[in-house]
Amino acid sequence: MTTRTSPSGQPIRRPGGTSRRRIFNHEMYEMVWGTVYVGLVINMAFVLVNLPLVVLILLPDPLASWPLLTLAIPLLAPALLATFTMFGAFSEDPTTKAMRTFFTAWRRHLPKFWAMGFGVCVVVTIATLNTIWLMGEALGAMVIPIQVVLTTVVLIATLHALVLRAARPELRLSELLPAGLLLGLRRWYFTLPALFVLGLLGQLILTQPAIGLGFATSPLLYATWGLCRFALHPVLPVEPMPA
Repeated sequence: MTTRTSPSGQPIRRPGGTSRRRIFNHEMYEMVWGTVYVGLVINMAFVLVNLPLVVLILLPDPLASWPLLTLAIPLLAPALLATFTMFGAFSEDPTTKAMRTFFTAWRRHLPKFWAMGFGVCVVVTIATLNTIWLMGEALGAMVIPIQVVLTTVVLIATLHALVLRAARPELRLSELLPAGLLLGLRRWYFTLPALFVLGLLGQLILTQPAIGLGFATSPLLYATWGLCRFALHPVLPVEPMPA
């Protein structure tokens, strides 16, 4: 004769069975549903705040509208920051209001981090154009590697600065970028997978927008956020030990 667990948590004996516990309970159902709901909210909110960019990407020839792209791409910076803020809030308190938390963070950071995103966009665009123009030229053998390194350094610093700002909003931009770059380079074994996952998301959005924007955004951004937090661990707030 073996036992099973009753809804009240008391063991109940039943003949001819094996001892097992209730695996899927009410708390687990709420956790799973809450996670799925937050993921769907982030997908929807991320598309809404980046709607100009989404529309431009869906055009038959997006590069023909490159001046508008230069203005729309920087919207990704405050959107990513709001997403990372939401991930942090949800990991601390699963009852966090997802939509309110996202848009509160997005509105607060929109002006400053759109400007930062614009600066990053300009640097990456110039480096990309220089690489294209110098491809096959004698000067390109010396300049192109420098452009690639510059672009990579800027992306690493920016991505980690956004994750760090979500965790430590008291830091200034002049503190975020050096810390993000230093730890991102020092802990490259976390940074490279984070950049790969982010690149995978970008590829999905460009080639299969419905899948990329509808389903893949929140899980892939969550993986990126988690990897960057591992890289930034030395400067993140110390979590209190459970009582």
